[in-house]
Amino acid sequence: MTDYNKIYNGISKSIWGYFFLYLNFTINIGNGSISLLPSFVGYILFLKAIDLLKDEERELSLLKTLGVILGVWEGIQWLANCVGYSFGGKWQFINLITGLVNLYFHFQFLTNLASIATKYQQENCIYDKDLLTCRTVQVIIQTLFLTISNLNLDFTYSAEEIMFYVTMIFMVVYCIFLLGIVTTLVQLRKHLKNDEEITEENSITE
Repeated sequence: MTDYNKIYNGISKSIWGYFFLYLNFTINIGNGSISLLPSFVGYILFLKAIDLLKDEERELSLLKTLGVILGVWEGIQWLANCVGYSFGGKWQFINLITGLVNLYFHFQFLTNLASIATKYQQENCIYDKDLLTCRTVQVIIQTLFLTISNLNLDFTYSAEEIMFYVTMIFMVVYCIFLLGIVTTLVQLRKHLKNDEEITEENSITE
């Protein structure tokens, strides 16, 4: 028998995980800044979602190690930002590697969520296709960001100014992306709840 409640909670944690990952509200304290929605919390939520959904998609279990690595790295960066330290320069290679790991993690995570949607969405719904579209958009955005941030290009403006404008553009795109993925997952979660209620009613009738 399908455990709708388990899947429902797994999708809920995925939704909140993306909120923490893509929404960034910071306050400045001295030389540092504190993110009120730290990304490492997002990865904690993703890991909890994986535990809840791994029976539906066994490939999700393979992402746990990567999720832990990314969560720890995001936590280190969060602490560093609090004291005003920036992981640039000699850390650029590590940033590139973690960026590639992050790209693969979410590519596979959204692929598995789309597969779950295929199993439980209603016939007239295309949540699986919407999630795969979000996956593709995310890969493109992250690849462009990694390329721009890791190339030593010679601009008229300073590197800090270039990265500021690039970051602003990507933040706008990410907000649109976040809206799309969250809307799709919320709709899928709603249908899961409806399916659970229908199943319970049929059980009572029988």
